Amino acid sequence: MTPTRYPAAGLALFMAAAVLTFGCITIMQFLEKPWFFVALAAMHAGIALFVASKRTLRGGGFQLERFFKKEYVMLLPFLLIMLYSFASKAALVPPFGSAKESLVLVYALICFAVTFWNFRALQREARAQLRGREASGAPMPTDGLALAD
Repeated sequence: MTPTRYPAAGLALFMAAAVLTFGCITIMQFLEKPWFFVALAAMHAGIALFVASKRTLRGGGFQLERFFKKEYVMLLPFLLIMLYSFASKAALVPPFGSAKESLVLVYALICFAVTFWNFRALQREARAQLRGREASGAPMPTDGLALAD
């Protein structure tokens, strides 16, 4: 195997995780049973991809945890919206009305924009760490993937 020049697998998993997780959590806001549970399972698969991505990158010697934390923090408002929605169905709080759909869609667009920005920053940081490793002569991780700029 040739030395890895770039953490392509970890980055691909990161982007797939973000799209799947945020896409499914957005769709969940509009679905009823049983499709809600299908989207919920798919969202958790996206979270599992985040974990796989983090492990892949960490296994390659990259320290990029802060980028994952940003993605996890963006999930919190979705969960709060969902919690409020469940509480309103139980008549514990006033219902959202038609504002929920707009709120969810606007926030989803914000999340996708921030995720794209976060992904680009993740790529830059991974390249910087890789250049630092090459400059210091540190051993390169090997997973057979090549740099594709």
